[in-house]
Amino acid sequence: MLREKLPAITSNFAILDVEKHRLTLERHIKKNGPVRLTVELEVTGPFGSNDGTSIEFNCNVLSIAQSLKGNPQ
Repeated sequence: MLREKLPAITSNFAILDVEKHRLTLERHIKKNGPVRLTVELEVTGPFGSNDGTSIEFNCNVLSIAQSLKGNPQ
């Protein structure tokens, strides 16, 4: 099945629901600041409605990896 290619989308905000090692991540961020991650998502459908600026979407997390680009200073 051929799928239509989507135009480039933009986003500057996401919420990640962390289950395993959530307390370790929380402690690390409190001590060291932000952690840069690469998250692969499968967008499954809208979560909210169009507020005139954006629409939030539900996603399945397919993979999470610490970014090779390093952490922001």
